[in-house]
Amino acid sequence: MEGPRAGDAYNRMYADRVNATTTQILEGTIVYGYKGQNVNLTCIVNHNYDRRPSHIVWYHQKDIVAYESLRKRGRSSLNSITSHHLIRNAEFDDAGNYTCAPELYASASTIVHILDGEEAQEFNSSYRQPYRSVGTMLLCGVLVVLSILYNHRDRMS
Repeated sequence: MEGPRAGDAYNRMYADRVNATTTQILEGTIVYGYKGQNVNLTCIVNHNYDRRPSHIVWYHQKDIVAYESLRKRGRSSLNSITSHHLIRNAEFDDAGNYTCAPELYASASTIVHILDGEEAQEFNSSYRQPYRSVGTMLLCGVLVVLSILYNHRDRMS
């Protein structure tokens, strides 16, 4: 007698969880930088162990601004890859959309705003970016730790 088995439902649920991948820019969807200063963008790709991206491409608007090959990197038990893009000595032309595009997975984007001295003073008095940034980093750290613990538990059983 053919039909669905209890194990089939578990396998489908497990496959859905394992295939859940994310790509995110750690600094958030809006990043503020200052003219003449460096602006760092950090992309975190949580991937399936057996489908690791071989490269990450960074775009500014539609132009490729960085290509990072991941082939020579060692495999991590975290199933996570971090890529950085540094905008050196930021100018107003550097403002706009930045996209982190890992091979095989969805991309993530952020909008970068470049402020001059006067705009920076107004911005700092009305909006506290460092507090939001620290909160985002803490949340991401907690999510990574929980992901590690959750995946480790499954491998042990």
